Amino acid sequence: MACLLRVALNPTFERSTVASQRQNPKTILSFHCKVSSFKTKTMSQSFAPREKLMRKCREKKEAEREAEREAEREAEEEEKAEEAEAEADKEEAEEESEEEEEEEEEEEEEEAAEAEEEALGGDIEDLFSENETQKIRMGLLDWYDVNKRDLPWRNRRSESEKERRAYEVWVSEIMLQQTRVQTVMKYYKRWMQKWPTIYDLGQASLEEVNEMWAGLGYYRRARFLLEGAKMVVAGTEGFPNQASSLMKVKGIGQYTAGAIASIAFNEAVPVVDGNVIRVLARLKAISANPKDRLTARNFWKLAAQLVDPSRPGDFNQSLMELGATLCTVSKPSCSSCPVSSQCRAFSLSEENRTISVTDYPTKVIKAKPRHDFCCVCVLEIHNLERNQSGGRFVLVKRPEQGLLAGLWEFPSVILNEEADSATRRNAINVYLKEAFRFHVELKKACTIVSREELGEFVHIFTHIRRKVYVELLVVQLTGGTEDLFKGQAKDTLTWKCVSSDVLSTLGLTSAVRKVPPFRLQHIKRLSLDVMVEKEQILECRCIQWLKHTSKAYLLLMSHQIEQPYRGNENSHDLLLTLFFMLLSFYSSCLALGIKFGDLGLKMNSLVSTEKSDGDV
Repeated sequence: MACLLRVALNPTFERSTVASQRQNPKTILSFHCKVSSFKTKTMSQSFAPREKLMRKCREKKEAEREAEREAEREAEEEEKAEEAEAEADKEEAEEESEEEEEEEEEEEEEEAAEAEEEALGGDIEDLFSENETQKIRMGLLDWYDVNKRDLPWRNRRSESEKERRAYEVWVSEIMLQQTRVQTVMKYYKRWMQKWPTIYDLGQASLEEVNEMWAGLGYYRRARFLLEGAKMVVAGTEGFPNQASSLMKVKGIGQYTAGAIASIAFNEAVPVVDGNVIRVLARLKAISANPKDRLTARNFWKLAAQLVDPSRPGDFNQSLMELGATLCTVSKPSCSSCPVSSQCRAFSLSEENRTISVTDYPTKVIKAKPRHDFCCVCVLEIHNLERNQSGGRFVLVKRPEQGLLAGLWEFPSVILNEEADSATRRNAINVYLKEAFRFHVELKKACTIVSREELGEFVHIFTHIRRKVYVELLVVQLTGGTEDLFKGQAKDTLTWKCVSSDVLSTLGLTSAVRKVPPFRLQHIKRLSLDVMVEKEQILECRCIQWLKHTSKAYLLLMSHQIEQPYRGNENSHDLLLTLFFMLLSFYSSCLALGIKFGDLGLKMNSLVSTEKSDGDV
């Protein structure tokens, strides 16, 4: 093998040697036999330890996967048992008489009234006193003026630019919901560069907004923001300047309306978010469940009492800033807090070491996320158009309702339970056939170049833990796109084909970004395209690059062989050398157990084809 490589890659290789061997058939046959014998012996000796190690790794990985599957199956069985028990309890409760239900409703109403009275008069103890209110306002505003963070949406605007200020507050508050400030800053700047005013946003499409929003999550926020902007632009009264009128705009709730009205239009209305609830709960040492309807209502009353009438916007921001920077969930900085002297939770913790400030508010136990499974097919199409080179990836648009509504993704199927490879592949086949109207006889429309599993990963939504299996399907068209796709298969489904360059610039969800080809560092895909006849391409894909054939591979990859051999001795010698190098490459891959799929290397056509010496 070493001798063959030196001969093949040596620039001073004497063509006369090859020519003499070509003239003597016996010499060629003897040479081929020696090469094959030496190659087989070398391969069997060099790859045996590696195969043993690879086999052990596969067995270990399979054992780990089996243990993981067993644990997940046990968890699912427990979850199903709990659901069945809950369902049985529900059915039993529905069998109660109407009289008992009426009595229970009356009792619940009485208990709710008593709870509200207790919350108002007992836990909160008549809200804040006037003295406490003044001290809290002064302490927070003085602290905020010195310590507020420099955020892009806090730029001051003149009186004539109140509408623009309101738009900036609106966008920032929607983005900040369930998202960290550092993440939002990057998105906010890009957003404002593209749509600096609400009228610019009103002209945008949902697809443009989704692309800009990709990665922030909770995509319904983006859709509501766009719909609200269009609603305001279409109106005749301009941007609403009061909280009551702002709440009539699509996607604006009580919190967002309060933030816009107080910050942009100086209206003395409160805001209540997670940070504000934490601060208020500690100021009053409120132990009630913050998710409870009555408790939430009382927090709004507390916040309304504290709002500074002269600087409502700054005060609301100071309250939120305190919760975000000092009065944090697990590590509050009470020594630096400007209102610690008015904080009842801090006072109680000083008196009794068993009490901690972090005991307030009461921690709510989150529901366990449900588990589901998804198989994703990265569909790559070659020769999508006659004048195009390279592959194109198929993306489909999700329905306009539901999770990730209106976003683009690779073809995917949700599974009810974990399935084996064959079941997942069958589900993908059914989906592709229905969604894109693939021919029953797929080979009439295209040739499957390769199909392989790329791996799996876990993506966690708010209430869903999704395990995603990914496969790569590469097809070669034998005709135009009409032979493969018969228009839109479903009214609710649209699709498009994009190149790998465009794919990397699209605004896709974080879950889709985990899907190859975005992250294929662990897989080395090689493509070998050899033109044998007009419009005939033989394609080879493999996983691992082989050192001893890399130079010859790159040399062949950079040339197209079109003209038949016409007696040019130099080009024939080069082709003969490349032939032996490809043979070595093929044998090495087989020894490593690499699957080529339908490797259609037609050796006879390859040997009898050439270019002129100048072209080479």
